[in-house]
Amino acid sequence: MKPVNHVSGTFLEEMRKAVDENLTNDQFGVEELARIIGMSRSQLHRKLNVATGQSVSQFIREYRLQQAMALLKEGRLTAAQVSDQTGFGSATYFNKCFNDYYGFPPGEAKKMAEDPAAPTAVNPNGQLFPRSARASLFLKLAAASALLSVLAMIYYYKFSRAGESLAMREKSIAILPFKNLSQDQRNEYFSDGVIEAIRTNLSHVRDLRVISRTSVEQYRKTEKPAREIARELGVSTLLEGSVQRVHNKVRIDVQLVDGTTEEQMWAESYDRELADVFSIQTEIAQRVVNELNATMSAEERTRLSKTETENPRAYDLYLKGIYEYRTYTNKGAHAAIELLSEAIALDPNYARAYAFLANSYIGLATVWGAELSAREVFEKGKPLLDKALALNPELEEAHMLMGFCKLYNDWDFKGAEKEYRLAIASDHPDALAMYADYLNFVGRHKEAMAYAERLNEREPYYPNSRIVYSYVYNGRLEDALAFSESRLKLFSNYNTMDAHGFLLLNMKRYDDAILYFNKAMALEGIRYPRMLAWMGAAYAR
Repeated sequence: MKPVNHVSGTFLEEMRKAVDENLTNDQFGVEELARIIGMSRSQLHRKLNVATGQSVSQFIREYRLQQAMALLKEGRLTAAQVSDQTGFGSATYFNKCFNDYYGFPPGEAKKMAEDPAAPTAVNPNGQLFPRSARASLFLKLAAASALLSVLAMIYYYKFSRAGESLAMREKSIAILPFKNLSQDQRNEYFSDGVIEAIRTNLSHVRDLRVISRTSVEQYRKTEKPAREIARELGVSTLLEGSVQRVHNKVRIDVQLVDGTTEEQMWAESYDRELADVFSIQTEIAQRVVNELNATMSAEERTRLSKTETENPRAYDLYLKGIYEYRTYTNKGAHAAIELLSEAIALDPNYARAYAFLANSYIGLATVWGAELSAREVFEKGKPLLDKALALNPELEEAHMLMGFCKLYNDWDFKGAEKEYRLAIASDHPDALAMYADYLNFVGRHKEAMAYAERLNEREPYYPNSRIVYSYVYNGRLEDALAFSESRLKLFSNYNTMDAHGFLLLNMKRYDDAILYFNKAMALEGIRYPRMLAWMGAAYAR
């Protein structure tokens, strides 16, 4: 195909024509479209952004969705067939994109098209506007009519969340587990720590959606292509890399990959002294923000450049402590307490180390053996959290755990909720989970369900999902069973068996509940107090 005349009035028509001619090709993306149009990727992006405010990948996806709507309205093809016809490749990915774009699943498209009361907006060419475009259209008309101004407000409040969701996916990233290339495989804790620091830095940029550690862990040894991983996680980009550490030297290689085209967007190698690891992590985070054109406030820029400790040895001990804690074992909790205590001794101003030390004590009291009494854990943990918040008043982990202390030690319900609300400001997954627990605890089960779903939407592979408990408390036992059984295929750990046993108990399947509680306790030989109570209830029933 001949290159397009860039300055002609048919630029957008030629763009649509190029996508249409490759509609069934799920490999067709930004690179291929730029080649047909006769521009570089960056030139094409700038020209299209000026004309429509869209990125190129967004333009391609929205055109595919518009054609999908037309096919679905005809009623001749199934959603899966339409997915293939419009180049989505994955029916699951198609369903997600379609629902986010139009506000209803593909299966309801024909019904919505036939319903004159359906909330749709149509452009002069007869195509449905996406939600974000509807809001824009009505706002322009508002200048000429007070009535349309009211309508614009209605559309904004009704549809802004979906438009925001669409934009967020254009600035979204998953940081895959970095390869540990060190000769000493025990240095894996260090490579994991580098990732976590980059992820933490990026998670504070509100214009960027960052997938959590728990959701990407499944890809540690995967052979799946980048395109497939990006689709499964619903992100536009992936950050891949490797870490090699030899004594006080460190080499970090990173590359940012387009999740649609699998094209390398940026790559860099860092050969530095170990003490420079803090600046490396900051540089990588800043470069990712720039490459994704994410907007940052002055406060976010300042926060991104801050380091939590200047002491490399304290940082190393902290990373080892977190690595041990996340084995989620009794032994790991004890090791974490020792390592984090050493880190604090080297740097008494290390706020996050104080918070995770408190978390380790709480773990020993609540789950991993219950070897500390409630009084002991609060006496140990509360001063650590006070110190963490004095050093860093915005630390999500500290607010989350302070909420736990206020609830279960002080019985200060309002104070606990205030702390939880501060902790979930950046959608911290652990904080969302604990806030859902709080809401169920106080009987606000519908609200708990909303936060459990919010957690599941943002972190679909979070290993300790609160969906099962919330389904049970809302009387949706069959939904809970379907979700729980799917979870057990992904994770066979304390968390999934605990939730599944609780569900079976409430379904009056007492023998099955006892079986799963015993399975969970056999994992480490620990008789968990909560499970013992539920087993007692099952035996009694």
